[in-house]
Amino acid sequence: MINCHTHLPLKTVLTTAAQRSRAFAAKQCATVCGLQHCAKKLWASLFLLLVCSQASAVEIKLEGVQKDLRPTMRATIERPEDDSEEGITEFIKEIPKRVQQTMQSVGYYNATVDVSREGEIISVKVDAGQPVKIKAVIPIIKGMAREDGGYMPVIGQIPLRRNAVFTHADYEKAKDILFDRAQDRGYFDFEYTKTEVRISRKNNTAEIRLEVDSGERYSFATVEFDSDYFSDEVLQTYVPFEYGDDYESAKLALLTQQMQNTGFFSTVKVIPIRGDLYGTLVPIKIEVQKKEKNQVGIGLGFATDTEYRGKLTWNKPLVNKAGHSFDASLGASAISQDLTFQYRIPRNSDPLHNYWSLQAGIQNIEVEEQKSFLSTINMQRIRRTPRNWTESFFLRWERERFELPGQRDEINLVLPGISYAKSKSTGFPFPTEGYSVFASFFLGSPQTMSDILLYKSVVNLKYLKSVSKRDTFIVSAQYGAINSNDFSRVPTSQRFFVGGDRTIRGFPFRTLSPLNEDDEAVGGRYMEVSSIEYSRKIKDVWALALFVDAGRAFDSFRSGYHVGAGFGIRWYSPVGPFRIDFAFGVSEDDAPFQLHLSLGPEL
Repeated sequence: MINCHTHLPLKTVLTTAAQRSRAFAAKQCATVCGLQHCAKKLWASLFLLLVCSQASAVEIKLEGVQKDLRPTMRATIERPEDDSEEGITEFIKEIPKRVQQTMQSVGYYNATVDVSREGEIISVKVDAGQPVKIKAVIPIIKGMAREDGGYMPVIGQIPLRRNAVFTHADYEKAKDILFDRAQDRGYFDFEYTKTEVRISRKNNTAEIRLEVDSGERYSFATVEFDSDYFSDEVLQTYVPFEYGDDYESAKLALLTQQMQNTGFFSTVKVIPIRGDLYGTLVPIKIEVQKKEKNQVGIGLGFATDTEYRGKLTWNKPLVNKAGHSFDASLGASAISQDLTFQYRIPRNSDPLHNYWSLQAGIQNIEVEEQKSFLSTINMQRIRRTPRNWTESFFLRWERERFELPGQRDEINLVLPGISYAKSKSTGFPFPTEGYSVFASFFLGSPQTMSDILLYKSVVNLKYLKSVSKRDTFIVSAQYGAINSNDFSRVPTSQRFFVGGDRTIRGFPFRTLSPLNEDDEAVGGRYMEVSSIEYSRKIKDVWALALFVDAGRAFDSFRSGYHVGAGFGIRWYSPVGPFRIDFAFGVSEDDAPFQLHLSLGPEL
């Protein structure tokens, strides 16, 4: 035995370790570790430990394994736990079984495995053979779900297809999909009565049988609110179902969303309760915590149309127990200043989308030679239609003092009207498909206490579509028209101007319209704008864009179109894309250039 008092030359120790068997060398290393008590021999002990650990290492070499399976295969046969000779031998014996199990999980049931060893290299050669393909999928649904049109389409969503390679992952995923949809639809007694996969190694085929019994469908019971501020009568107006309705998790998600979107609550917890006591009924408990009484916000920004801008907001989400709310805002930019107030009164059904609104405000705008000071009072009845349109019947009073080149006037308008809006999109942060529609119509006349006869209509359309994971197109169209018995008295805020990042890029804000004798823009009776934009995602949340805008604000249909074109950069933030556009007015001889900055959702 070597001890810390034995003076053994290092050369002798190394020679001995190299010539002896691995087992003996390991033992020798452990023995020499006793030298840790001897300062003079410590470096020799550490060196021998390194030599021994390297001597016991083995390397796995895979052959015949497709690239996407290599990480899984290496995890299966990573290394022997026991580095002794006996441990490595046992490890080699287990390799074929491990490899075949892994190959079967991805559909190869006739794989052959050849394992050989040469020194420290263990070679694993795999012949996968032909994959097992699905010959038939037999889903059998029993119970109430069989007659449920909301459940049965799930059969088409399971990832098991005839002639596809059978994998264990797809099989388990199929079972999960059937089960999860049952839970979503209220089949809480759902169970598999028979699950079977028959593999024919001879024919390389699989027959799959999934037999389930959904049981009865559960129903919603009472909804109880844990709130010491609101009455249950007020909160019940936000519940999108009634006692006895079939259970759907989507309705609970909608309830949660609607409660959160009221702005009344800092937290919302919707808890379904199940138990033998309730049978097939599911009571719902909702825990809410009221927000602070007042909320104040400050915003600063910059946009090419408005230059610098700032905004101060004050929101009182709850004025009283009936759910009334109030908000006010003060905004200022290089071209405009405004102050607005709004008071909301929820209505009895779906109050988040059905309410009365009273608005009042003042606004001052100065753009080039155009000036306007506008005072408004607007009363609205908002509702959501059965087809999810937001409908607004409104009665608006306006008093506007305005100046145009060579003209100054003051006018009163009382404008009853209606508007419709709808938008929908999928995908975040990169939308993959969506659209938005807005249409507004109103009429003022001396019979309704307006100074002039004025009819105005505006329609905005936008459509977005991704044609691949990276490539997206956006097309839009805007149209507006005014009819009046005295257009010269139509105020600046109602006339049509184009130019800027929301209409025709490449031209300054509100600079394109019919001109007076001094070639100054005075606004038009009509407006037409169309746009097409192509964007390509380049990395993470970044994209590049190309665009062309064309349009006009005009009095005569013989007027020409203005065209702007250019390129841009998009950064998709949580609140929508931040856009930087380099635009040129290509329809003009001198092709003016504009840099446009904007932030907000695509639709």
